[in-house]
Amino acid sequence: MATPNVVVRGTQDVIRGLDKFHNQVDRALTQTLKQAAEEIHTAVKAIAPVRTGRYRDSIKWRVSRKGLIAWIYASRRGRGAIRGSNRDPKADSRGRNVNGYIGHFLEYGTEHASPRHHWEPVRNYMITQFGPRLEIAIRGVRMHKTRLDG
Repeated sequence: MATPNVVVRGTQDVIRGLDKFHNQVDRALTQTLKQAAEEIHTAVKAIAPVRTGRYRDSIKWRVSRKGLIAWIYASRRGRGAIRGSNRDPKADSRGRNVNGYIGHFLEYGTEHASPRHHWEPVRNYMITQFGPRLEIAIRGVRMHKTRLDG
């Protein structure tokens, strides 16, 4: 009994097409993530409680170069009030910034202060918006025709 021979042609074209598609999807998702992170950043800053403006100004955002990860965070730091020193006046004896949790205290309140929500409303809104945006971004990417498409 003879064994059948199967010859597949055009596999390199298919592989190149899939690689190109993968790169386009990755770019589309990264762009969507950047837009969402920037929107969250702007919205949180707009409704953040302001006394001196230092906390609001410390709210930043960035997107990872590897993978689809974005951070929107508050990193309030002291100004180094001791002349000629880089020491943070709000730091503890080890030099750690003790204001690092101020965003948490503002958001959820303390024993003496009521909560001033500015992260959760934005997060809850973006949860409903982000999935559909990703779907639109992915649907916007088109596969290129290969020789196999005819």
